[in-house]
Amino acid sequence: KEGDKLNKFLFVFLVLQIIVLCLLNTTIAIPVAMAKSLSENHEADGLVLDYENIDFSFPNQLDIGHFTLKKDDHPVIKIDDLSFQGSIFGLPWRNLSKLEGFQAEEISLYSPLKNQPILSARGTRVQKNGSKEHFITSSISIDQKVLSIKGVLDLNYLQSLFVKKDPAKSGVGIDRLVT
Repeated sequence: KEGDKLNKFLFVFLVLQIIVLCLLNTTIAIPVAMAKSLSENHEADGLVLDYENIDFSFPNQLDIGHFTLKKDDHPVIKIDDLSFQGSIFGLPWRNLSKLEGFQAEEISLYSPLKNQPILSARGTRVQKNGSKEHFITSSISIDQKVLSIKGVLDLNYLQSLFVKKDPAKSGVGIDRLVT
């Protein structure tokens, strides 16, 4: 009887290992409608978030092909090939210091008065190292001048800049950034 219990336990353990290995190689496409419903709370006063090609890869990567933040139907921020790495339970917008990695092929910031980007960052990568510091590399271009940056990014400080004073008005922080 003890041999049967051991065999059953080993079989269950083997099945669990196979499931975990299959999940590690699985990518799930997330419907845009689902993402829109999750972000509706942040859309207010003419702010609209648009997404394309959203995928989640186990265990901890979220990829977005194109992301656009619009105010009154004009683009404010456009990001191409956006990727987050981090725990799905510690979502990056809740606590930035839990973010393991971030990368974007291109980030463009627009002026409300122009239809062309006023600032563009290419090849932006943020990666957490063993000492919990976040290293950033990027190439920023402004008015045909390029600045390459490398260094340590203090995500706790950045997050403190966007502390919500009134939790009932979630769009205020984004609206302040836009205007």
